[in-house]
Amino acid sequence: MKDFSFSVSLIRAWLRGRVAVDDSLVHVTLPYTIFWIISLGSHRESIPAKNISSVKEIFHISVPQIIVGIVMVYFTMFDITHGHKPLAIFLLFFLGVILILDAIRVIITIEKSGQSLAIRLPFYERAKARQITSALRQLIQRQ
Repeated sequence: MKDFSFSVSLIRAWLRGRVAVDDSLVHVTLPYTIFWIISLGSHRESIPAKNISSVKEIFHISVPQIIVGIVMVYFTMFDITHGHKPLAIFLLFFLGVILILDAIRVIITIEKSGQSLAIRLPFYERAKARQITSALRQLIQRQ
């Protein structure tokens, strides 16, 4: 059994997802969140290997999220010169930078019985995404 644990987001680095691949099943565990931060539980799914038709790995950049992050960074840089509260300015600047970095992701899509399951990973987990994709493709070839 190959077991992969990964962070689901740059902002929510403490929340972990898991994909386990054995000879006949793929076990996927992804956290549910409210307001993108608070964990409410997890989505668990076991997929029979014979039901998986394809696996895709996509490098994705969310342009609207990058634009919002750039606007936040720009306005906080502008506010520094006007003497507003430094802590609030720093937090908004930090949030803007995090939004920009979080907009860059790797998405693994598993096609199963006509439905797709998307697993989103942050850009720094790209090597882990390739390992997961490779393990899933090996499983499909064995079936």
